[in-house]
Amino acid sequence: ADILHLHTYRNLLNDRLARLAHQRKLPFVVTGHGTIPIMDRFFKIKRVYDACIGQWQLNHSAGFIAVSESEKVRMQKFGLPPSKIEVIPNGIAALPVVEPGCFRKKWKINTDKKIILFLGRITEQKGIRYAIEAFQFLKESSVLVIAGNDMGYENEIKKLIRNLKLESAVIRTGILTDEEKAAAFADADVTVYPAHDEAFGLVPAESVLCGTP
Repeated sequence: ADILHLHTYRNLLNDRLARLAHQRKLPFVVTGHGTIPIMDRFFKIKRVYDACIGQWQLNHSAGFIAVSESEKVRMQKFGLPPSKIEVIPNGIAALPVVEPGCFRKKWKINTDKKIILFLGRITEQKGIRYAIEAFQFLKESSVLVIAGNDMGYENEIKKLIRNLKLESAVIRTGILTDEEKAAAFADADVTVYPAHDEAFGLVPAESVLCGTP
C-alpha cells in the first residue's frame, strides 16, 4: 500500500494500525466521521483516551478528511491544523426498491394514519426529543416511528413518551436492515431529522432519494 486510510477516531484497532504504518514509514490519513471533537457522551473517558493514546495518532497523521464544512470547523476548534484538513463529503448509495405498504403491514399501521419517521442512532445529539415533543400535537392523525439502535439514551426517550402519554402512538422498531429502511422511507409521509452537531447527516439524503420529503 502507498497510504493507509483510517475511519473513525478513538478506536484501539485503528490506533494499532496507525502505529504499525508509522513504523513502516507508511503515511496514514484519518476520516473522523464526527468522532474527533469530544461531544455526545463519555466526555471524561474520551479525554483520558486522548491523553494516553489518541493524541499520538492525531500528531502523526499525514492529514484529515472532514465530511462537511461544519465538521472541518469543529476539527479546527479541536486543535487540528487547517492545512491538514480536506473536505470530502460522504457518498450515498441507492437503497433497495421495495413495494409500498410492506412497512405499514409489518407494524400494523392503519392506512388512515400518517407516518412520521425518525431514523438514526438514539442519542441526545440526534435531537429525537424535539421530534417527540412536536409529535404530541399530531398524535390524533399520525404515528411516530422511531427507528435506530440505542446508544444509551433510550430510557430518557421512554420517560418522555410516557410523560406525554404517547405510548399508543409511537412505534420503536430498533435498528433496520437496508431493505427495512427502504420500506420505512417508502411508507413514511415525512422524515424528521432534528440532529445538532452533526458531521454529515445521511438520513435526509436517503429519504429524498426514496422520494420521501
